[in-house]
Amino acid sequence: MAEANNHHKDISASIVYVSEISGFEAKDLHVLQNPENFYAGERLTISNAVNLPPVKNVDFKANAIDSSGEYNGECVTYVKNARKDLFVTWGGNYNGEKRKDNLIEKGFEVNKVPRVGAAFIVVAPGKSINAHTGLVSEIKLNKNGEYVIHVIEANLNGDGKITERDVKSDGFENWYFVHEQKNIYDRIIAEYELEQSRERIKNVVLFNPNKKKASETKTSINVFAAIGNYYNKTKSFISESFSKDLIKYGEFTRPFYLDHWSNENAESGYSSFGEITSSSSSKDKRFGFIHTGLGSEKNMGYISQDIIPYKASSAVFNVRYNFVTTEYPQWLGSQYNDSFVIKIEDISTGQTKEIARFNGSLNQLFDENDPIVQNLPSEFLDSASSGGGQTGWITKSSDKLYLKSGGMYRIYAEVRDVGDRIVDSALLIDKVSLQ
Repeated sequence: MAEANNHHKDISASIVYVSEISGFEAKDLHVLQNPENFYAGERLTISNAVNLPPVKNVDFKANAIDSSGEYNGECVTYVKNARKDLFVTWGGNYNGEKRKDNLIEKGFEVNKVPRVGAAFIVVAPGKSINAHTGLVSEIKLNKNGEYVIHVIEANLNGDGKITERDVKSDGFENWYFVHEQKNIYDRIIAEYELEQSRERIKNVVLFNPNKKKASETKTSINVFAAIGNYYNKTKSFISESFSKDLIKYGEFTRPFYLDHWSNENAESGYSSFGEITSSSSSKDKRFGFIHTGLGSEKNMGYISQDIIPYKASSAVFNVRYNFVTTEYPQWLGSQYNDSFVIKIEDISTGQTKEIARFNGSLNQLFDENDPIVQNLPSEFLDSASSGGGQTGWITKSSDKLYLKSGGMYRIYAEVRDVGDRIVDSALLIDKVSLQ
């Protein structure tokens, strides 16, 4: 950020000249001079949604068939099939406000700006239903300067069919638009505003009515060259800021780190799990874990995070884990062998790379002479009082993975009961990175 700020000096002598030219917008230099505002999410108001870049990886030709059959033909099924990044539960009896709030809580940008590929939520559509959803496939301006959005949706008339229609902006009062997860959306909007400002300044400086050259102005600095140089440095700054950490909060140092993960039966910010403490290589001495859940109604836990690389690159998927199970020692050699998996999935192709998996016999991990771990937490594990077994902390790294620019990838870890729901297991996890 310091490097970007140093370039203020390159254009400071040009500000007076440029600001005196008819057509110059004061916010343009603000955009160029304050790239850190975008990284902090302090974006300028978007006034022209027609030109915004579309949401990537949207399948407008998706169907409304639910593999489980539970929501077959309903509006939310089409949207979830078309937007695989919308991994949260937001169908069923959720009303419009709850759907919107649920998506915001999971880190998605939800606002009143229409954009191609955005999912819309109508909070109070009438017709005795709580909410309706679909996708924006096109944005136009009519002769009156009003937005007209073309939408694709399922079950608008209660018949399960996928239909299309135009909606004018005066009908947006109860509408919200769901974009990407916030860090991705912030980067896209930052670059859009930066590009728009550059083009406006370029037109003003190079094509101003007086046809002045930089040498004839109040400064000897070539205005456009200075601004162009600043633009390139700033774009590099934005790119690096959003691409350094592909996985957010993968060290699980604090409880709120889980806010950036979709999860069930998961915890973060713990320094111990019974007698088990953090691995010796961990500087923060804290970790997270997922467990199979208390009671007979629960049988699994998971964490999941979707990422979209800004640029094509190669990376290695790293993780430290410790599998703990109360199936040991009593059920060693039986059919009760709880399982776990840690993997990365290319959502667009369905290809999966597993970095660690266990779904076999516990004899593969333990023998009868392994020590029993005591004082396991009963608030997370049934049968904790009898102790259990652990693999110990294990570090795994994948082969080099090649990530596509704009591709969508899902980091996923799961632990699951097998054969019963009352003798539980947990997967302690730390140092999840993709770099």
